[in-house]
Amino acid sequence: MRYISNIQNRPNDTDIRVVSSNVYFHYFSWTKGLTEEDKQAHAELLAQTLTDTGADVLLLQEVSAQVIKGKDCQWYERLAPRITSKGYTFTRPYIAPLPKSTADAGNPEGVNYTPILYRADVLDLIDCGHKFYESVATNPDGSLSSSKSYTWALFERKTTGGRFIAFSTHLTWHGKEEIGNMLKTQDANEATAMMDELEARYPGVPVVLMGDCNCTVGTDPYRALERKLVNAKTEAPKLVNENLSTIHGVGNTPGYGLFIDHVMVTPKAFKITQYQTYANLNVIDMSDHLPVGIDFEL
Repeated sequence: MRYISNIQNRPNDTDIRVVSSNVYFHYFSWTKGLTEEDKQAHAELLAQTLTDTGADVLLLQEVSAQVIKGKDCQWYERLAPRITSKGYTFTRPYIAPLPKSTADAGNPEGVNYTPILYRADVLDLIDCGHKFYESVATNPDGSLSSSKSYTWALFERKTTGGRFIAFSTHLTWHGKEEIGNMLKTQDANEATAMMDELEARYPGVPVVLMGDCNCTVGTDPYRALERKLVNAKTEAPKLVNENLSTIHGVGNTPGYGLFIDHVMVTPKAFKITQYQTYANLNVIDMSDHLPVGIDFEL
């Protein structure tokens, strides 16, 4: 029997909710026999499931706007209007230029990136940016390599003026563990270097980083992120589904104890009220990753 869990409400109605999800568009682009109607239906499932979390900010990974080597990966075109129709705004309508080596390998600009969406009725967007990790230039995992990037956005709450930076990231995957560990650690060091820049630019504004980090707690890339951040689970008084694995087979019941999608925050900077791994039936069917998120006061 598959695991079913209702989405938990915010502990306080005034809490801000930030949720992250790898939407795994490759599976629904590469799988044979899917019609355009199937793909549109899946885009609707993605949009409905993600917005059902009630997030004020959505941090996504593996979203594409292109055709890759003949495969239809235009998920941005399907997903964007469905999510924006539900009250969300993209922080930026474009992404950074792709390294030439990756473009030359057949991966066009727009492949599999890390967008951030937000509720403009709750938050004002003050600044934002996007960058591909330097590891992308090595084309480490073929057609998937240009997924490895980060997007950041500085938000200000309309009612209180409270500010925070959301950081959506996807660290490099590689089939060989030694190479993957090296590249992920390089990516994580780039991410923390960007946080240093943001700290100098916006002193005192805390960061919440979320995404598919492709690494578990205690590994080299995770420890590199810990130079700036701590796991939100350690600061949340209420944990929901915290032991569920964040990666699973599409449509399969998640297991326990395998965490590669993380929520990490500036230490002692947020008053977190709840950490949650989202695991209802729609979530299980939409991707091979479970969304993760936190609620906090701002």
